[in-house]
Parts: sequence; C-alpha cells; structure tokens
Amino acid sequence: MRTAGDTDHPYSVRILTNYLAYVNHTHPEVAPDAVLEAARLSRERLQDADGWLSQDEVDRFNHAVTALCPEHSSVSLPRAAGRHILRATALGPLARHILGVTDATTLYRLYATLAPRVAANISYSVSRQKTGILEVSATLVPGYTDTPYQCQNRIGILEAIPTVLGLPLAAMEHTRCLHSGDDRCVYSVRLPADVPRRWLRWGLSALGVGALGGLVGLALGLPYWATLTACSPAALAAVFFHLSAHARQAHLERILQEQAHLASELERVLHGLQRTAQLSLFLTEQLAHASDMRQLPDRLVERTLDLFDLQGVLLITPLGDDLVASHAGTGLSEAHLSDAEALRDAILSTPPGGAPVSPVPAGMRFRATSLSIDRPGDGVLGVWLRAEDPDDLMHATVEALATHLTGGLGRAMDLVRLRHSQSVVSELLDGAPDLILGVTGEDQIAFMNRAAQRFFGDPLAGGATTTFRSISGVGSAQSARATTEGAPPPEALLMGVSDTPRYTLWHIRALGDCSGSCLAHLCIGVDVGDERALAQRAQEVEERLLQGQKLEALGTLAGGISHDVNNVLMGIQASAELLIDPTTPAGERQELAEEILAGVERASSLTTRLLAFSRHHPIQHVLVDLNAVIRQTLPIFTRTRPDVVVHLSLREPLSPVDGDPRQLEQVFLNLFINAGLAMPQGGELRITTADLPAAGAVPPQVQAAVADTGVGMDGSTLARAFEPFFTTRASGEGTGLGLASAYGTILRHSGTLTADSALGEGSTFTVRLPLSRGVSPTAPEPAPPAATLGGATLLLIDDEEMILRASQRLLERQGYAVLVAQGGAAGVAVLLANPRVEAVILDMVMPGLGGGETFRILRRHRPTLPVLVASGYSRGAEAEAILAQPSTAFLQKPYQREALAGKLAELLSRPTEIRAPTPTARRSPPLVGGPQ
Repeated sequence: MRTAGDTDHPYSVRILTNYLAYVNHTHPEVAPDAVLEAARLSRERLQDADGWLSQDEVDRFNHAVTALCPEHSSVSLPRAAGRHILRATALGPLARHILGVTDATTLYRLYATLAPRVAANISYSVSRQKTGILEVSATLVPGYTDTPYQCQNRIGILEAIPTVLGLPLAAMEHTRCLHSGDDRCVYSVRLPADVPRRWLRWGLSALGVGALGGLVGLALGLPYWATLTACSPAALAAVFFHLSAHARQAHLERILQEQAHLASELERVLHGLQRTAQLSLFLTEQLAHASDMRQLPDRLVERTLDLFDLQGVLLITPLGDDLVASHAGTGLSEAHLSDAEALRDAILSTPPGGAPVSPVPAGMRFRATSLSIDRPGDGVLGVWLRAEDPDDLMHATVEALATHLTGGLGRAMDLVRLRHSQSVVSELLDGAPDLILGVTGEDQIAFMNRAAQRFFGDPLAGGATTTFRSISGVGSAQSARATTEGAPPPEALLMGVSDTPRYTLWHIRALGDCSGSCLAHLCIGVDVGDERALAQRAQEVEERLLQGQKLEALGTLAGGISHDVNNVLMGIQASAELLIDPTTPAGERQELAEEILAGVERASSLTTRLLAFSRHHPIQHVLVDLNAVIRQTLPIFTRTRPDVVVHLSLREPLSPVDGDPRQLEQVFLNLFINAGLAMPQGGELRITTADLPAAGAVPPQVQAAVADTGVGMDGSTLARAFEPFFTTRASGEGTGLGLASAYGTILRHSGTLTADSALGEGSTFTVRLPLSRGVSPTAPEPAPPAATLGGATLLLIDDEEMILRASQRLLERQGYAVLVAQGGAAGVAVLLANPRVEAVILDMVMPGLGGGETFRILRRHRPTLPVLVASGYSRGAEAEAILAQPSTAFLQKPYQREALAGKLAELLSRPTEIRAPTPTARRSPPLVGGPQ
C-alpha cells in the first residue's frame, strides 16, 4: 500500500482497471487474466481499489497489453486507452442536462485537481490562452519518473474530456514534452464548439435584455409599441429556448429508443446463452457417463432441437475413423445419409442458404457451417429455421451451436483416445516385470501393477491403505526422492509374500501439475540381483586382467631385475668377505659394514617396489598425483634398462586427478616397457607433465607424455596400436594387451590416451585426465622421532634362526627383555609359560602353524596383547585381517633398527585394558623349539 510521500508506488490501481476495461471493450479475444499473467500481476492486486502500483509494474502492464494487441503500437494504444477512460457518448446528453451550464473548461480544471489522486508523479495546471483554447501543463513531481507511453495516455485523456458533455474530441498540440528535454509537458487544447449551448446562452442573454427593456419602458410610460419592441428580444429568447429544449427532448427520446432496442437484443442474447449453457451442461453429463460414444451425436441432435427454436438439425461428425451423420426434424431420408462423407462435401460446396440434398420445405430456411474437430472442415452442422427469422439471429444461432458442439465433440474424441491410451498404458504397466507403484503426496500407495501385486500380495485389496515407507525399505517416496537427487538411486533388500529376497533399486519421479507442485510420485523398483552379480563378475575379471598385466610386465622385466639383484648380492658378499678377513685393517671395517647396509637397503627398495606393484589391490578411486605415480613406477623400469637415459620434466605442483593409483601405475609401466622395446639398443625417454586449461567444451585436464627415440610406427601399425592382442613382437614375447589395457584403463578414468609416431622418429604417448573435483592431496606429516620403551618383555616368533638371533641382539641393546621362539607352536608355548610378555613380534609366513593361526591362538589367551606383524611379503589379505584388530601394527622386512624401535614404541604406548608387569632383570634365554 502507498503512503504519503511514497515515491515507489505513484499510480493508483484504478488506472490499470480502466485500462483493462478498454482492452476488454476493443479486444474481447484478449483475456484479462492473460494480460495480468504476462505482467506478473495478480487479480487480487487489482481488486484492492485503494492499492497503488510502482513504475516497474505499470511498465510491465503496458508491455504486456502492447504484445497481446499487435495491431497497436506502444504509442497509439495508451492514447486510445486514455480516450476510452473518459468517453461517455451515451451519457453525454444526459450529462449536459444534469451539469447545466458546466463547460469543458470547468472539466479540465476539475481533472487537474483530481488527477494527482490516481497518479502522484504529475501535477497539473490549466490556464486560458484565448477563447476556445486552453493550456494544460503537466509537471513531474520531484522524486518520480515518467515514460513516453504515459505521456500518450495523458493526451488521450485530455482529448476525451469534452466527450463527457457529448462533444467531439478536442484538438491537441503537444508543444513541450518532458521526454524531449523540457522541464514539463505542455498541451494546447482547442475546445470543440458547443453550438446548442451557445445559442442557449445567447437566448438567455437576450431574454434578460428584453425583460430589462420592457420594465424600463413601462416605468418611463413609453407607448405600447415601444414597450413591445423592447420586449421582443424576450420573445425571441423564449422561442430559441423552446426550440433548444425540444431538440434536447427529441435527442433523449431517440436515445431511449436505442436503449430499449439494445435491451431487447440483450434479452434475446441472454436467452440464447441460457440455452447454450443448458446444452453445455448436457454435453458434460454425457461425457461423464456415456459408455458408448457412438450414441453421443444422436443425443446431441435431439437435445439441441429441444432447447433451441429450430425446425431441424443435421450433424455430421468424425467419431473414431468414421464419419457419423445424425439428424432430427430435417425430413432427410436414409438414402441422403448413407454416404456421410459425400453429404458433408456437398453441404460445404453449397452457397449459404442453399439446400444440397433436397428442396427446403415451404416457410423454412437452411443454413450450415463447418466444424473443425480434428481437422479443419471435418464436420458439418446444418439447421432449419422459419423463414421469418432474421438473418442475424440465424447466423448467431448457428455459430454459437457450432462453437459449443465443436468443443463437446472434441472432448468426446479426446475421451475416446484417452480411454484407448489408458488401456494401452495399463497393459504396458501390467506386463512390465518391474515393481511399479503410484504414490500420493501423503505417501499412500494408490496404484500397483501386476508384478507388484504378485510380490507384495495385494495390500490395496478391500480398500486398505498402505504407505510406500512400509514396503519399500527406503523411507517415504518424498524423502527418498529428495535425498537421491543427483545421487545414485536407493537400493533395498525386500522380502515378498513368498519370502523370496529381492535386491531392488528404486527410481522415483515426481508427478506435478502445471505450476510445478508435486502431486504424486511414480516409483519403479528394478530387480538388480542379476546386475549385482554381473557387476561383481565384471569387477573380478577386471582385477584379474590388471593382475595379469602386472605379471606380464614383471615377466618382461624379470631378466633385468635378476641382474640388478645379483649385482646387489655381489656387493654384499664381497663386503662381508672383506669384513671377516683378519687381514682387513680395523679402519676399513666400519666402511665395509656401511656398504653392506647400503646394499641391503638397495635390494630392499627394489623388492618393496615389486611387492607393492604385484600385490592384488581392490579397485578404488582417490586423489592421485601423476608425478608421484611416475616417480613410483619409473625405478622398476630404469633398474632393468640402464642403457635408456631418462629425462624428467614434471610440473610442480601438478593438479590432482581422481583415479586408482595401482591401475595408473600399470598404465605408465606398460608405456615405459613399450618404449623400452622400441629402443633395443638403448636411447632416450622423455617424460613430461603439465596442467592444461579449459578449451571450449573441454574442461581443465592434466597431461602426461611419454616420448621415446625408438624405431617408431608406420600409419597402419599406429592405427591398430590400441587393439587387443595386436603386437609386432615375435611369438612368445608378449600378448599384445599392454597398450590395449592402458587404453581401457584411461577410458574408465574419463580420460584419453593418444599416440603420435612415425618410422625412425620415435613415438609419443599422451595421457590426458580430467582434474579432480576434490581438494588437493596434502603432504603427509613427518613421523615423530622413534621412542624407546626399554624394559618391556617381548616375544619374537620367526622360523628363521638368523633373524631370531639378529633381532634379539638389536632389541636387547635397546633395553628390552626378549624371549624367542622358532615357529608358531613354540611361540604359543612360550607365551603360555610366560605371562609377563607384553608384546609379540610375529612373522606371517612360517611352516606348520602359520602367522594368521598363531595370532588367533595368542589373542584367544591374551585378547589385548599387542602384536607387531613382520613379513617379507606385502600386506596380503590375512595380514589385513590381523591389522583390522586393535593393538596391531605392520613392519616390512628387511627392517632397520630405527624402524623396529619406532613401531614397538608406538604399539606399546597405545592404551590397553591389561598390561603385564615389567620384569626387573633382563637375560637372553635360549631358543625354544629350535637348535641350540
């Protein structure tokens, strides 16, 4: 609501109400609701007579009206609407008598006073320039705005003010305008001449002068003829006054006659509307209850003949694939109606009023019009009326009947199609193997197809109510849809009436009305039991293929790996022989021991990489740094091919990608091996990484390129480079799955793998992967310095005597009391005999009682006993199962003294429910269960 001084809402709602009245008067085909909807205004807003509107709302309304009335421009329409607001031709003569001597000038001054009450942005002033010409000034009130079309609207109103008095439109000149840079709008108004009123004023003046002259003559004693002469103007004024009054009376009588005629026409129209409404009601009832639509045309004809003042009715209409002819009171024979299509064409080709089938009976006339139900002119309506009925009545009757019958028959055709489509949809739904449910907004199940009824029984039988929540296993339909938008559909394990389990994936869609409100839900439950099995099988095959590729790669590299390991062992052996040689100087012994440790570390690094690479890992997707993958994989290749010079150009930092690091390691190892095979005599390998920005529809990517200086490939080989089992190697040297596997892996990561090569110029393989949507991986926090909890009693279980003795010495030098056992069975016996043991170091692979079974027996007797698993293999499934238990840790063999001390300190520092007492003495017990 507008308040005093509110510059945001300067226009009264009455302006738009009058505007809509003009549109309804001049464009009845334009619905007011359509105008309001286009202007984003509600009808309730316009029903508030005291409401006010903003400039933006008025502008939207004007644009909407202009768009819906295309024959008008944005200039002519506001001006015409302004004229219509004050146009009152029918009330003009009556207003002239009521208002008496009021003239147009007075009305302009009155408008200048009242206009700001409906449009607060403009103030008006009116001044008379000369006789018959007024100047109306419109000044913009500070703080408000005005638009050109509103200026045209003011012109229309000012032009129409004289029409209130029954006068023609005023002539206007717009001499100054706000929208041309002037400080105000100035309108020069030339008023129309009011001839009858002018004669009336002259007559009254003459009457006054004559009466005054007569009185003066009588007072002065003038002769009779002089007095009569003096009074003659009065007589003349009386004559003029009488003539004017007579003219006004005749004009009013003519208006009353016109109004009576209009009232008679209105009565006849209302009577026709009443009968038409009855026919529409009959149509609605028939459509709601008719079981056979082919009977509808006959009933419509009979009802039309009863309701309207007609002599006969003929109706030819399509119904299904046929034309149906129905008639009543026409006198037509069955021969005339035998070919409905020919009869229709004959009627449509006959001039209006003619009879195409037989002579029209005496005293009657015939008129027909086409019906457009499915297609233009596919039906005909013909009526017989009395000859004395006027043509306009006949035309109006036929057109009104045609309009309503077209709509009713069209709805009948739609109903026939709807029933047919419902039958088809019902058959489709009942024939579907999936569970299909219709669920209301209150989560009540309203529909079940046959598959759902067979699985759930029939919970709807007998009018019972069942909710989707109670049978779906995924909650209500509303909540399940809301929580899975943009996510995979929910899955549930259902048990039907036959106690058969069924893995069901629910697809839920909202069913809404035209406003977007959700009215119901369509819920489709798909049995995914077979799909789950197939997906699991596909994953197993994929994992086996990946593992096979790893084994093939390791087989390709086996010779180089053996060479590298032998070199390491040779260095260790030579250093050890020199170390035990009594002639070796004491100063060299420390250096030889350090070389032995370095060789062991080198061999450990190589075996650790091979174990990690060959280990079976579940497929997973995490944040991956391709630089780290390349650095992790490259040493496995370079140790076997020292004749290949590697050049690394890695972008740091490189954006992360989403993927499985083990699969990506296999991809790059396959690319490195392929490059090495292309360079049998050695060469150069260039590896580069980079971040690629977005390019058009392609999102940002990470690129890694592997380029070699090998023999290259020709066009035909390059075209088949990624085909499975295609290889240029000799028989027995490879399966040809390396590049194909790499290509498939990159595709599963939503990336691309391309090759560029030419004979004698080497090859370049380029991997492009989309950037991860997650956060960048953070660097691991540095491990805290190893702590020592000397004094605790440890049990060391291993099958290698050398490992037992060496580890015992290392631990005792760190302050631990160490019990040793060779084998799992001996370890269990030592633990049972020594309750003071606080932790166990357990080997995983031992003959007899293995590490996994030993762990289970130890934990059966000591549930909270800390266990450090040490193994020369990578963490397999059995080790993973142990590490899932509390108070456990893993240490990869061979381990260094610092790593062993750190793991033990971490394990013993964890809180446990039971801690064994710490012994006061330390000693080295003999080996249990092994040679002394």
